[in-house]
Amino acid sequence: MKLKEYLEFFKKYYYKKLFNLNELHSLTNIPKNILTVELNRLVEKNIVERVTKGVYINPFNKQSIEEISIFLKFPSYISMEYARFVQNIMSQAVYTLTLITTLTPYEYQFKNYTLEYHQIKKEFFFGYYESSSKVYMAYPEKALLDIIYIRYKKGKMDKYILESFLSDLYLSELNEKKVIEYAEKMGLNKGSNSPLSLVSPFIGRYL
Repeated sequence: MKLKEYLEFFKKYYYKKLFNLNELHSLTNIPKNILTVELNRLVEKNIVERVTKGVYINPFNKQSIEEISIFLKFPSYISMEYARFVQNIMSQAVYTLTLITTLTPYEYQFKNYTLEYHQIKKEFFFGYYESSSKVYMAYPEKALLDIIYIRYKKGKMDKYILESFLSDLYLSELNEKKVIEYAEKMGLNKGSNSPLSLVSPFIGRYL
């Protein structure tokens, strides 16, 4: 297609903010090898932006970095440090988007962003809501427990680092009963030295 035709195409599908190569092939009936060449030319001319291999942004409907992160690996939801920062429960700025998925872990680089995907068991894939259209965000309580499960329980964070991390959080914002409920579902409440017992001095009387 010529430039004018591509612009008309993207305008027609204004409601779609992101496309992968398979979708573009299906919508245009252009062979993938030709599509790739033509899209590369549009990228070089700064008309279309490429997120990663085979994923392109609609130039007529810009998206947020959160929307991009969910699109790249689905199902997934934003959690851990980034969710805590967005929800004003973490005092330090976070420059990496941290997401939970049931798929294999992966990391993308896009502009100045790092998109970090952590794998979790299917039965632990809960505790999130749709914060905006097709953007899924962990509840604050689940974001905390995802950090404990991914970082502490898997040995990437020791007890002292966890305690230091907890001291930087505004834990008074949490629903303590929900923390207990979610922790029980994830098996984080078992044993005298359970992750939940380490959190208890920082959260309050329910624990």
